Order: sequence, then structure tokens, then C-alpha cells
Amino acid sequence: MSLIARLIEAGTPAELIEEVAMMVAEKRAAEKAMQEARDKARERQARKRERDMSRDVTQHNVTECDIDRSPPCSPPNDIYSNPPLNPPITKSSVRDAFPCPDWCDRKVWADLKRNRKTKRLTNTETAHAEFLRDIAKLATDEWPPGEVVRAIVARGWGGAYDPRQSQNDRKPANVRTAPSNRNTAELALAKLGMAGG
Repeated sequence: MSLIARLIEAGTPAELIEEVAMMVAEKRAAEKAMQEARDKARERQARKRERDMSRDVTQHNVTECDIDRSPPCSPPNDIYSNPPLNPPITKSSVRDAFPCPDWCDRKVWADLKRNRKTKRLTNTETAHAEFLRDIAKLATDEWPPGEVVRAIVARGWGGAYDPRQSQNDRKPANVRTAPSNRNTAELALAKLGMAGG
């Protein structure tokens, strides 16, 4: 006995039976569409397998001239016996854009470059020229350029700042000091012409 026949026997209203019949029809239509999609997918997969099989067969057709008649070679004894024909290019063969000057210790310069990399500063030719120019400005008889760089690296800086100053003594040029509330209020009153006394 079908669901609709059971609903009629139970005395269900006609509107409700129609809704149930529509839902059953929609469900069957969705199931049918799903089954058709599965069948199409199976057919596509079967066609793909056939194509792949035909490609494998045509690619593996061996002719007489394809056969290597040379004696087989023995495998190498270990993985290091056959070095690569073209060794990989290392960074040392590429020209360094931030080379160490003659007056600076190489280890200190390597630490400076590491500091700059950590701080995400560029190590380009332009940055190198600017850094050397700044070091030349800071260098004196008491502080030769190599000692200036050593002090900069010791403080963990990536740029050329005067190591004789503390970090708090240096003020960036682009930072303005904020006016106090009292000065702001006085300025506002002065603009309104209500300067107090």
C-alpha cells in the first residue's frame, strides 16, 4: 500500500495529501537527476580509461632501433660515486650587492647584514651606498668607521646611527610632538577671539 493510499484511509485532508504527493514527486525527480549524474560520471570515467589505455599502448610500441644492445652497466656502489654534471650555483658566485668594505671586520659585517635582514631592511646597492655615506659622516679620529659599525652591530641596529647617542636622544624627523590640552584650548580660544586673562 502506498503512502498516499494510507493517508486517504486515515482521513487526511485533500490539501495535505496534495502537498505530500508533490514532495514525493520532487524527491523522485531529485533522485532521478542524481542517478543520471552518476551514470554520466561513470561513462566519462570509462571513456577516460579507454583513452589512457590506448595512449599507453601507442607509447610503448617498441621498434628495432629503440632496443639498446649495449651491455648493461652496473649500478654505482654508493650515492656519491656519480657527481652531478652541472653543480648547483651558490650565492658566492653571485655578486654581493652589500659587500664588506676593506676597513671593516668581515664577521662584524656579516652580523650587520644579519641584523638588516632581521629588521627586513634591503641590502641593495643603493642601500649600501647610503649606509657607507652615513658611516663616513659619523666617523671621527676617535671613532673610525670600523668601530662605528662594530658599535652599531653591538646595539642590534640595522641602520647607521650615532652610537655615542642613546636611542632616546634620537628623535625621528617626521614625528611631531602633540600639543598639550592646555595649549590646544588656548589656541581655540584665541581663534574665537576669547583669549582669557
